[in-house]
Amino acid sequence: MTIFSALLHNVRTMPDKICIREGENEVSYKTLWMHICNMAFYLENHLKSTDKILIMLPNSYKFIVLLFGSMLAKRVPVIADPKLSYDTARIIDDNSIRLFAFSDDVCAKDFDINGLENITDDSFVNIISENKVGYPNDTINAVSTDIALILYTSGSVGKPKGVIETHQSLYEAFQNYQSTVKISKEDILMGVTPFYHSYALGSCLIIGICTGACIEVVNEFTPRNVLETIQNKEVTVFHGVPYMYLLFNRILQKKEYNLDTLRMCISAGAKLDFDVACEFYNLTGKVIHQEYGSTESGTIAINLSEDFESNTKSVGKPLNGVEVKIIHDILLIKSKGRGSGYVGDKPFQDKWYDTGDIVERDEKGYIYIKGRKKRMINIAGVKVNPVEIEEIIKKHQSVKEVLVSSISHPRYGEVIQALVVAQEEITADELKNYCSRFLSPIKIPKIISFTDNLEKTRLGKIKIQQKI
Repeated sequence: MTIFSALLHNVRTMPDKICIREGENEVSYKTLWMHICNMAFYLENHLKSTDKILIMLPNSYKFIVLLFGSMLAKRVPVIADPKLSYDTARIIDDNSIRLFAFSDDVCAKDFDINGLENITDDSFVNIISENKVGYPNDTINAVSTDIALILYTSGSVGKPKGVIETHQSLYEAFQNYQSTVKISKEDILMGVTPFYHSYALGSCLIIGICTGACIEVVNEFTPRNVLETIQNKEVTVFHGVPYMYLLFNRILQKKEYNLDTLRMCISAGAKLDFDVACEFYNLTGKVIHQEYGSTESGTIAINLSEDFESNTKSVGKPLNGVEVKIIHDILLIKSKGRGSGYVGDKPFQDKWYDTGDIVERDEKGYIYIKGRKKRMINIAGVKVNPVEIEEIIKKHQSVKEVLVSSISHPRYGEVIQALVVAQEEITADELKNYCSRFLSPIKIPKIISFTDNLEKTRLGKIKIQQKI
C-alpha cells in the first residue's frame, strides 16, 4: 500500500468533490488526478529514472502536482525551503538534479543551473493541460521500499540534511496520524504552514488528500487574511506554528472573527508559549493542541487534551503505531513511518531512532520536552541545560527573546552566554542579579549580550547557530 492507494480511492468514490482550493480556483479529486498523471507522463519522457526534480516553492497547486506527479513517475522529488538558496548548489550536486521548480525567493545567480530544465509557471500549465488518456493504469507500480521523496531539514541546528522517505514510510506515517487524529472527508484544512516542512507536508497536505478532505491552499501567512479565510471558507482544522497564534492574538484583540467552524487548532515546529495559548483561548475559546516530531521521525506525538494548560506543558501521547522509550532521559522512537536515512550517508541502522530530545513522561503517558542533548553545556564537568536558563530569563518583563549557548574557556572548558532581545531597557548586570534569584551560580550566564533580533527559521524556530 502507498499513499496513492488512498488518493485513488478518493478519485474513484468521489471524483467531483473539491480537493484543493487556491484563491477562487477549485480543483476536484478527478481533475487533480488527471493533472498528476499528465505531470508524471511528462517527467517519465523527459528524465531518466535516476534523475531527480528539485522543488523549492511556496504552498501552491503547482507544488502539489509536481510532488505527486514526480512520485508517480518514480522521478524522486527533492523538497527544500526556498530560503536555503545558499545551499542549493550542494543540494543539486548531492542529488543528481536535472529539473527544477524555484520560487522567486531563490536567487539562481548564486549557483550554476546550466543544463537544468526549469518548469516555469507557463510550462506547468501546458504540461497539466495535455490529456494523456489511460495514463497510468489503475495499478500503481510504486514499490513500498522505493524512494518516494527527499525532504531537507530546516537547518536550525546546522547544515540542512536530506531525509529519505520511502513509499512505505509515507503511507505508515499517514496511517499513524490518521488513526490518532482522525481527519475526515468533511474537514477543510488550512494549508498555510509551508509544505516544504515535514509537519505541514505530512499532517496537512498528505493527510488531507488521502482522507478525502479539502485543503485551502495559502502561499503566504498574513494573519488578517488567514483569519478571514478561516471564517469565510469555514475551515475546520488549522495546522500552525506558535508565532502564527501570537500574531492572531494581536489581530483578535482589535477585531472579532467567527471561528466557530474550527474544531482543531494544532501547533508544531517550536515550543508553544503559555501566554500565547492562554490569550488565544480567552479570545476564541479554542485550545491549541501541541504536535511533536521531526523531519527524520515524522510526527511522534500530539496532545489531544481539551485542557489548554496541559497543551502548553506537554506534547501529548505517542501516535498509534509509534513506540517510545526513554534511556538516560533521551527519547527514542520506533515507527514504520520514519525516514530511512540521510542523502549521502548510510541508512539508519537501529530500529530505535534517537531523537536527541531530553524528555520526561508521566504516568498517563504524556511526554514533556526538557531540552536537546546536543545543546547541553559542560561547565567544569557539570552538565547544564540551556533551556532551563532560557525559561528563567524569558520570565523577566524586559526580555522578549533569549538564546543561551556556550563559548570555549581555557579554564572551565565552556562558559555560558546569553544573547538577549530586550523589549525594555535593562543591563547585563541587572539580568545576572535576576538570574541569581532562581539559578545556582554555575548556571548564571557569564556573558550577556544584546541584539535587535534572533535569526529564525520560516516556522519561527530560533536558530541555534546565530550570526553575531
